[in-house]
Amino acid sequence: MKVLIVGHSRSGTTLLRKLFRSHRHVKHVLHETMLLVANRGKVGSQYLMYAWYGKEPISFRFDSDMETWGEKILYDYPCLDHGVVDALDYCLFWNETFLPDAKIVQIIRHPFDVVLSSARKKKISVDRAIEIYKHWLPWIWEAIDNLPNSKLLKFEDLISATDIALEGVYDYCSLDCSRSARKEALSRVRPDIQNGRLDPDAVFRHANEWWKVRDKGLEEIADKMEYEV
Repeated sequence: MKVLIVGHSRSGTTLLRKLFRSHRHVKHVLHETMLLVANRGKVGSQYLMYAWYGKEPISFRFDSDMETWGEKILYDYPCLDHGVVDALDYCLFWNETFLPDAKIVQIIRHPFDVVLSSARKKKISVDRAIEIYKHWLPWIWEAIDNLPNSKLLKFEDLISATDIALEGVYDYCSLDCSRSARKEALSRVRPDIQNGRLDPDAVFRHANEWWKVRDKGLEEIADKMEYEV
């Protein structure tokens, strides 16, 4: 199975990548390498694959037909080369290359928290973070969610009910979703995890700052995603 993880930056894509990569049957999950663009879609069995990380190419070899592996990309990290212009195009390219063995897992997070976290992480203004967010949402989330092989996951579920969320995602991707497999994966990411939950206190971590982003057009997006505002 070939699993593509996609979402907006600061939505939990890196955490989800780590949890996939920690599964006993997953060979590797690449980090924003735009693999298919680098290879022009020519991915075959025992193919020496090249991907770009920063300005330097990296290469690795594995059986792309038989092994389970994947990649993580962001909405707001478009590649303007070889006709791939945004994450939706890349999802379509992924399906064209790997179906029927392609799976897409899309992760979302409350818009208020994404914007506030993005502003802090990228050291940009809240208004600029909102501008970037609204460029992609909600249209790209809805378009990817409508793909027949796409599964939607909420960041809040992943950190507050991690074990349950993982069972559903692993099962969707035809991975071993047994209790032992989930426990092993979780222990690799967080050895100190308890009760099958990563960080329930992180849900709506920025709620005390939501006033900074109210009445700026995010409420409608949050409502579509079935979040309270």
